[in-house]
Amino acid sequence: MSKTGYDIKPGTFKYVESEIYNLNKTKQDIKKLRMEILNPMSTQDDNIVYGPLQKGEPTRTTEVMATKLMTNKVLRNSEEMVQAIEYVYSNMEPTYKEVIRKKYWDNSTKHMKLEILGDECNMHRNTVSNIRKKFVRAVALHVGLKWRLCVDCANDLQNGVNIVM
Repeated sequence: MSKTGYDIKPGTFKYVESEIYNLNKTKQDIKKLRMEILNPMSTQDDNIVYGPLQKGEPTRTTEVMATKLMTNKVLRNSEEMVQAIEYVYSNMEPTYKEVIRKKYWDNSTKHMKLEILGDECNMHRNTVSNIRKKFVRAVALHVGLKWRLCVDCANDLQNGVNIVM
């Protein structure tokens, strides 16, 4: 069990970390998916008349587009992950932000070993590793992925104590 009071499974950790690595790509995919939903390539057949009671779906173009945007699970899940990453990142201390930015999004330092990254940030590699683990766990917690809670820390969470960093 982690010292932060909650823990996630190794597979969940790797999944969240891959989403963090691919944040910019995910943002591009969200924009592309939104445009595909708003501007579909296939058009409806003009020979078929869709009445308001047929299928029970809205018939106005704006309503149809809004419904498609709201009900697309891929779009919703991707946006939720991006919002969680950005929320946790924005609430971190500046020194922690530097570590996370260099670890996940800076192309020149993305694949560095923790020892070298720690030297660049004037930290020990264990500190860098702890910052990384806390960040990934906080994102997973914010998204609502399955996590295990330490019994000792349950009261802190219920009382609103910040366990992110």
